[in-house]
Amino acid sequence: MLLRKNHAILICMKIVFTDHAKKRILERSIPIRYIREAIISPTLIKPSYYPTEIIQKITPEGTLEIILKKINTTFIIITLYYL
Repeated sequence: MLLRKNHAILICMKIVFTDHAKKRILERSIPIRYIREAIISPTLIKPSYYPTEIIQKITPEGTLEIILKKINTTFIIITLYYL
């Protein structure tokens, strides 16, 4: 759902992390803000097996790739890594 407020767009979304994804975030020191930025504005969206999606975002640390499942405005992060 998008809401307009003073010409800014606010996106209402929920991000859920699997236990596996939580481990990878800690192991790989991936900032949560990079994950949020990738979901809001991905550099690239790649095809994957339904119902998952693969998104990429270029960050200062490298290209972050995220495997996720989207259900309405909820994003379930399955795994993530730098390429």
